Amino acid sequence: MLALAGALLLGQVLSQAVIPPNSKSSSTRLWSTSSGQYWNNSYLIGNGRLGAAVPGNIKSELVYINEDSFWSGQFIDRVNPDARSYMPEIQQLVRDGRVVEATNLADLAYTGTPLSARHYDTLATLEITLNHSAVMTNGSYERYLDVDDASAGVFYDINGTAYSREYIASNPAGVIAVRIASNTTGAVSLQARVRRAPDGSLNRFEDYSRRVGNDTMVMGGNDASSPGIPFSAGIRVVAKGGSVYAIGDTVIVDHADEAWLYLQSWTTYRKEDPEAAVLADLAAIEKPYPDIRAEHVADYQAYAHRVDLSFGNSTAAQRNMTTPQRVAAANSTFDPEFTSLFFQFGRYLLIASSRNGTLAANLQG
Repeated sequence: MLALAGALLLGQVLSQAVIPPNSKSSSTRLWSTSSGQYWNNSYLIGNGRLGAAVPGNIKSELVYINEDSFWSGQFIDRVNPDARSYMPEIQQLVRDGRVVEATNLADLAYTGTPLSARHYDTLATLEITLNHSAVMTNGSYERYLDVDDASAGVFYDINGTAYSREYIASNPAGVIAVRIASNTTGAVSLQARVRRAPDGSLNRFEDYSRRVGNDTMVMGGNDASSPGIPFSAGIRVVAKGGSVYAIGDTVIVDHADEAWLYLQSWTTYRKEDPEAAVLADLAAIEKPYPDIRAEHVADYQAYAHRVDLSFGNSTAAQRNMTTPQRVAAANSTFDPEFTSLFFQFGRYLLIASSRNGTLAANLQG
């Protein structure tokens, strides 16, 4: 059952140093010394089609996954069949000053049938459980979102062992990728799976969830409507050192130096067989994470570096503040570099949620 990670067909894993990110020295980062508690204060990544909200928890990470074509149902015709015939009467009532009557008639003849449009739906949750203590060394935690290279990250220390996680949503590779590393040999042990419900307690129209081989799991189902939108999502895990194996619908890493997680998802909006497409894409990944990251950064910066904006330099005291502190202080004191960062953050979100061939920019809600 055990599969030595070194035998996986992804070439040599390139070790990287695990050092504190020191985000206060970067003018292109949003950063905090605490994890996000909900969607709105999680850090967001996206490749146009796939998106994720990353809270950055220590031991049990729940990454919320979006796919731009996953809605509460397929296309519906909401055109009121009486709208055209009653429009002249509604217009005449307005011309006659009988606005209340015009409004009442429009409520009957001109509103959509059904009234509400389909709503956009969160697709899944990537659950990563690290097999280390939940108590970190005081003052060691830092998480960030870098709008210059479109990466999110987490760093912390537990009793002298440093851990880092980096998250990217690559447009060239078409996947969300996570790198988990430590500065101590064999310190990376984890469990990973994909589910619909964040806590795993509710089967939210999830029809199957299973392992595929020793390094991959896949799940999928349908949404709540009829006709619905079938979907599938899966992960593949690669590690340096230690072992990778799967039990049930969970992929497990034991005593690795670092691990890479690759997530893919499709719906029937683009793929006739989403599950087959997910598994084929995951199996086809051959490049090591550093190469995927480098291509991702080059692709993103081709858009991000088109515009530069400067209002001058911030003070040392302003740079030392976390992003929440700078947001609060900006209400009373002008912060030049933070103002530029706010502008670039807006551009980052649009690049992350809208690319050629994708749907309307909706990944971040």
